[in-house]
Amino acid sequence: MLFIIAAVSGSTDVTEDLVSHFVDIGNKECFLALLYVYFDLLRPDVVKELLMQHGHNNFYIPYHIQVSRATRKQLAALEKEVKERFKKESAREQQEAEAPIINPATHLMITNG
Repeated sequence: MLFIIAAVSGSTDVTEDLVSHFVDIGNKECFLALLYVYFDLLRPDVVKELLMQHGHNNFYIPYHIQVSRATRKQLAALEKEVKERFKKESAREQQEAEAPIINPATHLMITNG
């Protein structure tokens, strides 16, 4: 039941408390399962600190690899979005630079007369 509550809450504090509980009682299997189930809700620095305090460094490596992969995917997506925005912005700036300042078709010219 606690697993469902933590997942539905979407709270980092609740999930970190739950993970900490399983580390404290020494249930490594549940702890490892929670690392992958609540991957998006856990902060890597908190997980690493918990594991180092309890001497479970071997359990951190797979989690660290997954965190690194997820971070790289997010950075690649952001980089792609920034490049697309830059292209759109430079195309818009170029279009504005090429456009005439005053469009003679829309303004009447005043003559002497």
